[in-house]
Amino acid sequence: MQTFQETTNRPVHLARRDVFFTRALELLCIPFHQIDLQQRLRNVNSVLACLRMSRRHAFFALEGTELRRREDEFIHFLDLKIENVESLAAMLQHQAHLEEETNVLSSFLGITREQSQVPAFHYQRRAEDILQGLWHLLSQAQSPYQLLRKDGIESLSEQERERYERAFRHFQKEAQEKYRSPAPIPVPKAQPAG
Repeated sequence: MQTFQETTNRPVHLARRDVFFTRALELLCIPFHQIDLQQRLRNVNSVLACLRMSRRHAFFALEGTELRRREDEFIHFLDLKIENVESLAAMLQHQAHLEEETNVLSSFLGITREQSQVPAFHYQRRAEDILQGLWHLLSQAQSPYQLLRKDGIESLSEQERERYERAFRHFQKEAQEKYRSPAPIPVPKAQPAG
């Protein structure tokens, strides 16, 4: 039996899950070649924050649901994608560090800035490889995620759906303001499902 507390905020948690997951995808659509390294780092950190927020609210939305198995799988998927984005951020951070005019590693090793460019290039390549793998899995996740989202919304009462849609619009605006895009996003903005 579900308690009032378990079901009261489910529409809001689902909306936040969907908004922040969608915003992470939007920010990942920005071609890296269009932005400089510092913008890439900020963008990847925004993606990471959005995925973490989505994961947090996916967990909170689990309470009192019959869709638990699929939502648990989505949380596991988010955990894996968060790790991918953390790896991507680390590679970009290492690249940025090595490309600085003076850096501790070059100083310690007694190498010139030019000599530190080779490992910086390797970090850039690893970041590109991680991003390509991330995009491959995210593209495969589109259909299962949309089905999960649709089923989650359909599991809500009419009043809860209205709460979901209001919360979605509110948090979408908040996410767009807080996690600004460093370049135009080449995909359409997400809309509430249902």
